Amino acid sequence: MKTVYSLQQFIAVLSGLGYFANSDANSDSLQNNPQPEQRKGQSQRARDDLQLAICTFQAHYGLPLTGEADQPTQEKARQLIRNLHHGLKQTVSPDLSISEFYGPRTVSAVQQFQAQHRLPATGVATASVRSAIEEDLKQQLRQALGRAGNRRTPCPCAN
Repeated sequence: MKTVYSLQQFIAVLSGLGYFANSDANSDSLQNNPQPEQRKGQSQRARDDLQLAICTFQAHYGLPLTGEADQPTQEKARQLIRNLHHGLKQTVSPDLSISEFYGPRTVSAVQQFQAQHRLPATGVATASVRSAIEEDLKQQLRQALGRAGNRRTPCPCAN
């Protein structure tokens, strides 16, 4: 079954992937609770920021530019987070569970990866951080294949 993110969850995903800054303040402003008049401007600004973040995400991945957290947008986010979790599980955090969510454990694993690679430990898995995780995985695979290649016995029919 495919995940349908709540507003809070989707903001956490966009923030965790580096598309939406100041997620705590913005998510509070985006709630549908009645707000005093002075907060209405903040709420509209937060909605505009969220729409811009969604459009930036959509443009980056060649999705239709709707500015909405529609099904294709959420599906792409879900894939990215699951891939991120797989990469982090292989590189720094074997106990990390694979899910579609960007929570405290994901932040901690990203910070651990960043610290090990002498990157600022922000806990945000920007495109460059995700690329570095991919490179680590490729290097691990090359090393594993190299070790496996050294253990192979020559084929008897090669003579």
